Amino acid sequence: MRDCREESGHASHRPGSDPLPAVPFAARLRLLILASGAVALIYQSLWMRRLALVLGSTTYAIGTVLAGFMAGLGIGAWVFGKRVDRSSDPLRLYAALELAIGIIGLASPFVVEHGAAPYALAYAHFKASPGLLTLARFALGFAFVAIPAFLMGGTLPVATRYVVRRPNEVGRGIAQLYALNTLGAALGVLLLPFVFLPALGVRRTLLAAGVVNLGIAAAVWRWAPGGLGDVATGNRVAVPFAPAPRSTLVAFFLSGFVALALEVVWNRFFVMYTGSSLYGYAIIGFLYLTGIVAGGMLFAVLDRRERDPIRVFVACLFLLVADLAVTIPLMDAVIYVQLVTLGALGVGFWGFQFASVIAASLVILPPTILFGISFPAVAKALTGSVGRVGSDLGLAYLVNTAGTTAGALIASFLLLPQLGLRASLDGLAFVTVLALALAAPRAAWTRRGVVMALVGVALAVVPAVSREWDTRLMHTEISRQTNTVMRSWHDGKFGQELADMTVRAFRDGVDATVSIVDYGEGNRSLFVNGKPDGGNGIDMLTQALIAHLPLLVHPAPHRVLVIGMGTGVSLAAAGRYPVDSIDLVEISPEVLDLSSRWFDAINRDVMHDPRLTVHVEDGRNFVAFDDGEPYDVITNEPSNPWMTGVANLFTDEFFAQLQRRLRPDGVLAQWFHYYNMDIDDLRTLLGTLGKHFAYVYVFAPYSEWQRGDMVILATSRPLDFMNLLRAMMRDESPGRELMALGLGPADLLRSFVLSPDNLARFVDTAPSNTDDEPVVELHAPRALFHDTTNADLRALLDASEGARLPLANGQDFAEGFDVEGPPGFHSTSRAFRVQVLPKLGPDGNPTRDLLAEVRFEDGAGRQLVVLSTRRRLERDDLEQLACEAAGTTVVPDGAAVVDGHAAVAFTARGVRGAGWTCWQSHRSYAAALLEFGEGEGRGSSDMLRGVRCHQ
Repeated sequence: MRDCREESGHASHRPGSDPLPAVPFAARLRLLILASGAVALIYQSLWMRRLALVLGSTTYAIGTVLAGFMAGLGIGAWVFGKRVDRSSDPLRLYAALELAIGIIGLASPFVVEHGAAPYALAYAHFKASPGLLTLARFALGFAFVAIPAFLMGGTLPVATRYVVRRPNEVGRGIAQLYALNTLGAALGVLLLPFVFLPALGVRRTLLAAGVVNLGIAAAVWRWAPGGLGDVATGNRVAVPFAPAPRSTLVAFFLSGFVALALEVVWNRFFVMYTGSSLYGYAIIGFLYLTGIVAGGMLFAVLDRRERDPIRVFVACLFLLVADLAVTIPLMDAVIYVQLVTLGALGVGFWGFQFASVIAASLVILPPTILFGISFPAVAKALTGSVGRVGSDLGLAYLVNTAGTTAGALIASFLLLPQLGLRASLDGLAFVTVLALALAAPRAAWTRRGVVMALVGVALAVVPAVSREWDTRLMHTEISRQTNTVMRSWHDGKFGQELADMTVRAFRDGVDATVSIVDYGEGNRSLFVNGKPDGGNGIDMLTQALIAHLPLLVHPAPHRVLVIGMGTGVSLAAAGRYPVDSIDLVEISPEVLDLSSRWFDAINRDVMHDPRLTVHVEDGRNFVAFDDGEPYDVITNEPSNPWMTGVANLFTDEFFAQLQRRLRPDGVLAQWFHYYNMDIDDLRTLLGTLGKHFAYVYVFAPYSEWQRGDMVILATSRPLDFMNLLRAMMRDESPGRELMALGLGPADLLRSFVLSPDNLARFVDTAPSNTDDEPVVELHAPRALFHDTTNADLRALLDASEGARLPLANGQDFAEGFDVEGPPGFHSTSRAFRVQVLPKLGPDGNPTRDLLAEVRFEDGAGRQLVVLSTRRRLERDDLEQLACEAAGTTVVPDGAAVVDGHAAVAFTARGVRGAGWTCWQSHRSYAAALLEFGEGEGRGSSDMLRGVRCHQ
């Protein structure tokens, strides 16, 4: 190949010659390319999301699907790039590609829904062999994404082949279309969580994307001119530059490797600053793609100035090494950028998102701009003629996506777990230097070139020998406790709080970064991706309660499933009971290791319990596809429901799967929280759970020093809480353990807020939280910047009116349950019942009374309800108690006598009641006889006289 690539068969267009006519339809095609890029990114995001529900949310499952997608893009670009160079009508080919993508997009929601069946077979065969199961996941994921990705990969070279007509337009033509396509992708990644998912949900967004592809195809097919017109197809690119050496492709592969490896590491790093919500990940993706867009447009400018594309590529690699030398050692300090920005803007959802954009852009934008310049630069360097622009661009695309695929997989599965975040970044700087050496043409290896290479090596060494990160900055919880961190910053206490913090262990794994943090007051916390997921302090009560409650209310538990290891306290509590087997499902091996070593004092070394079987697996995947025997008790205490991935454990579909894995009398113990949670999201979560369980009981323990967590018991059959309360009264485990944590029987009853009797009233018309419409995942992150704890607690206490806690044999437990019915009536149920009083307590919360309720029935089906309270009530309050017993408004109806006590008679349609105070038991009572017929009023009064309130 000569240094100057000249014409072949046709005169190349040079400055000063007659200008060729403008390419028809090119401007409109550029807009369509932008739209195509947006829907392609939407497809990728939503397909990955839906496939994660089938294949699991582990990095192995997601990574293999992503690899299949990237491979499809590269192969498609290469195949269709070669094909379009032989085509006389590129636009028709482009329209056909968009049409096929649109048809697949429309069909994809239905195809994914039926993908569980083949995966279930694979899971059953390979669950004991993680390697084979990963291969099966790759095969199924690849089978789904390969064809559409293959078609998507062909759109850029096919469109470029049509638009690029002149030899001197190759570089900027590729750059502009590449930038526009990537701009569409950037808009797609941003609009998906902020607009499309809230408005349409997953399924309808996919269908809308399919319609967009069909619209693009129709527009091209209808309005585009056919063929290539009178533009020659054999023009070589006449440039005064040396041809690209063969090593350029290897360097380009390595450049792609570094690009995606950096994205993987950045995502893991910034989640500790921006949070694990859908919005945090969208910010990183948007910045990454925006940098590439800016780089592509910059190369278009450089190309107009006829810069040597290989030298541009070399310069980009050199600048990338220099940038990494500066940013890697300072990345931990991005929190200070967030703090300053939040100080200027104020704390809030949008303020935090903007602060995160500013902080992350300082790290992400410079490298991605360089990657954006490099792609069209190498593509131009490899292009021999206009007639081969499709083939040569396709080859560049294939090589680059091969590198990006390898980078994503190796960074996720090898670099992060083996080297960790910091060492992975240090290593990528050296890979960039290697790419720099391979990209430089031989002519560049002059003395000056050698000096620059040595400088590049020196720059690559800088991160490895620079200061270590201050890992305490990654554990400030700025994404979750933004107001608290900002107050500390403004009050000048931020440094002192860091000084009180010690990071004992920091482990980067395939699925998460797990760490152990000690605080000055002796507390220790387990952090996962920069967020605490348990500890030996304020979390102890909830961690213990979620295991004790279901195991005490179940009459005879044998098999237990614990979803999520956390600190191991819940698992240890389950191990205190004489069950036959305990299954633990935990997605992160690092959590298992660090928790067993650093929390052995509170989890009692439970990992060595011979009844325990550990499954290192995605919890939802295990529940859905494991074919083991059903469970008597399942405890589900994952992290917060607004976190990506974790959110899958709080949906309608998952609760249905949990219900199927329980025995008929099985009990689910589910953790929720109401701190930083909008009350409507709380209604949604409880309503979604209640759709699958007939009996739901909600406990929200609160005190001056602890509040915000809930433990919910859900089952398909009524529960008896008598054994639970008796066990808590004994001076032995578990009563002694819970009492030491600040929860006695009275505290548990005080925490009781909802039951099947009032849950529907509280939930009202709240929407369900589903896989298709993840209401909570989308909305809950907005409440992170508001202290909702006290307001939500008041709402729960207000709503607790009428909640009933059933007791099989209450007369041996507390006063008020020893009441006897009149002759002919037998007791049918006993329960504690919540009454909300019309006044507030000193803490501003509604005051409540816990009533003893006993129900009776006679042979004729008439029902008698007797309520009692420890308070001695006056006439007006007796009327209110009678209303509670009757379930409706009653009016006074003269005097009566009950068990020798003067009483006030009450009446309502179909109801006759009485209220009185018993001086022997020091309690006040109300009795209501329900469903008596016309003319039975006198008889009903006689029946009420037969009620016995004391022996």
